[in-house]
Order: sequence, then structure tokens, then C-alpha cells
Amino acid sequence: MELSEQKLKQYIAGAKSLQEALQQLYQNAPATQEVDYFRAVLFHLANKPQCRLYETHQHPVAISNTNIQCEISDLLLVSYSPKRLAMKVNFLQAKLAKFSDNRQGLIEKKGESFLKFHMDGTQYRLLKDCPIIKPIKTGLPPNILSDACTDSITSYGVFYKNDQSIEMAYEITQLLKPYNLSKIHLDSGDRVCFFDTIQLKYGIFPRTICHGWRYRPLWNECFRHHFRHPDLVSSINSNEFESALLNFQVGSPICGQLAIDFSHAIISQVKNGAANEFANFVQNASPLWNEQEQFFIYNKERGDNDNGNNNQRERLDGDNIGSAKYILLINVDAEYKYE
Repeated sequence: MELSEQKLKQYIAGAKSLQEALQQLYQNAPATQEVDYFRAVLFHLANKPQCRLYETHQHPVAISNTNIQCEISDLLLVSYSPKRLAMKVNFLQAKLAKFSDNRQGLIEKKGESFLKFHMDGTQYRLLKDCPIIKPIKTGLPPNILSDACTDSITSYGVFYKNDQSIEMAYEITQLLKPYNLSKIHLDSGDRVCFFDTIQLKYGIFPRTICHGWRYRPLWNECFRHHFRHPDLVSSINSNEFESALLNFQVGSPICGQLAIDFSHAIISQVKNGAANEFANFVQNASPLWNEQEQFFIYNKERGDNDNGNNNQRERLDGDNIGSAKYILLINVDAEYKYE
């Protein structure tokens, strides 16, 4: 049974780190399920000075011409920097590698460590293939997945037990290793997935589309972003994930008109102090995003693709996809709590 919000917050009270919050939850409620570990992450991060959490009250919606229903993810992470006039976005899906006192979530397979958990094949294909979508009642741009600058646009967070420590592993969807990828289709339902947990990885995984321009080698930097930050693409440590998130190292940058359209969709869904902060950031960043879009249009008219690939990604047949259940806004430059 899902814990009440009051009880859950009581269990994680005083935790100084994400791993400590997960550990306290397990010690107080050993039979806790996936949803409570996920909510523990939300409530812990919401207490950070940089963060503000919103519930979207989103429900699954049907993909037309099928019997399939799908949400994009459990959590939409929106990190933004007023100083850099830059923004990163990540759609994160939470899962649980089931464990107990006698059975660990971390397993060995051919001498390597893996997590074993179940995923929904429909959602996995959505997060991996990043097609053009048709969001309902959210205002999200149809190309928010397809035209993001790197593969860090989508990810999975998996709760597991390592010895006596409760952790959350994080990995971008493109790096996941499903047990049998050939059997995971758009409507494949529940499947087993092995999550490679060998090492902490920072890197750049550029898309075939970078909204009209390419990344410079070795740096996760769009030609027009004017900042250099590595992306965390894989980690088995909760605190490494938390640190990377608060230091602008989680998620894909988005640019140009895509950034403008996405930002206004977020503003329409959130309210109060954090929304005002974010709206001010959007107002200041919009001239740069407009410049990026004009740069893209100019090169497209000249026939220059800037070493890019401007072909649109595949569109799901008549797809109608919901938004994330929660939105977490992270002002990476903030040093104070919102009022």
C-alpha cells in the first residue's frame, strides 16, 4: 500500500543526501514499493534551495488506432541557468529492481554487475526512439524528444539494493541493455531489462539532429550554447546523480524555437514563485534562442546543414502521448529558497 505523504516525509526527514533519504525510507518501511521510493526522491529534491516541484495530474492517453496507452515519463527534469541563459531537459522513468533482506537488486551476469527490472515495452520504445509526438493538453512541442540536442533527453532511474545500501541508478535510455531487444516493440508490454552498472560515465551522445547544428568534438556544447558541461549518462550512485543534477550535468540542452515552445508549455503548467523565476529566465533567454533559430533558418535556406541531419525522425502512427506526472524546476544558479 502506498504511504501517505505525511508518513513518507516523516520517514525521510532530516536526510542530508538522496541516498540517506532512500535508506531511511527502507529502514522505516522495508516493504515499501517503487512508487514510494520515487516519491521520496521527489520530496527530498523539493526541499533543495534550487528546486521546485509540481504535480501535473496527468493521466495516460490512448495512442489512436491501437489499444495502447502511454505516458512519457514519471518525472520531467527542467534545469535552467539564468547566468548562462541555457536550459537542460530530461524525461526520467522510475523503476524498481525488486529486493528484500535476502535478495539483492544488484545481480552478477558473466562477471559483470547488472540490475534486473521490468519495463513497459511501449514506453521504452518511445523513450529510446524519440519520435515526433502529439501531446494532449500539455502544450509540449511535438518535437521535444526528436529535436533535443543529445540522447540525454530521456532516462531511467532504478532503485536497487547494494549490500545494505539502498541506491538509485541512473542511465540514459540509449545505454540500456534490454534482455531481448528484438522482442521489445511498441506494444510489447512488460519486459525484463538488464541495466549495465559497471561504471560512472560522463560523456556526450549527440543526436542525428541537433536542431540544425552540431556539437564540437569532446565537449557537450552546441555551437550556440556558449557553455561547456559534461552530461551524466550513467551512474549507480544516488548521491552522484543528485550532485550532477544540481550542477547542470543531467539532461539534454534544447535550442532555438524548440526551447521557446517548450518553456511556454512549462510556464502554462506551473504557478507561483518558481514559475515567476522561470518566466524571467525565459524572457531573458528568448533573444538568444531567437538568434539560434535564425541561424538555423539562414543555413537551411543556403543549403548548409552544418554537418547535421535535418531530416525529421519517424512519427508514431497517430500517437497521442501524455506528459510527465511531475515537473521539477531546478535553478542551478539559485542559493535561496523560493517564497
